[in-house]
Amino acid sequence: MTTVCLTFDFDALSIWFSTFKQTTPTALSRGEYGVRAGLPRILTMLARQGLRATFFTPVHTARNFSSPLEAIVSAGHEVAAHGLLLESPV
Repeated sequence: MTTVCLTFDFDALSIWFSTFKQTTPTALSRGEYGVRAGLPRILTMLARQGLRATFFTPVHTARNFSSPLEAIVSAGHEVAAHGLLLESPV
């Protein structure tokens, strides 16, 4: 049996307007796409493989995308705090 540790950053919009300082519709749509298309695909793949993961999530994302966050928790995954807005370390 092999043990793996899977983690995902569920940042949504916060990475675009905080770290990258981009607020254009193009940049923000990338965050929306991750929530609406990427996350469901990841959850489906994890369920298909019978795997659990940890999703690191900024508070901004947790507050503004509560339904997707509830889907993560309902699927049995762990959610961990990832700062307020995904602040740049520099």
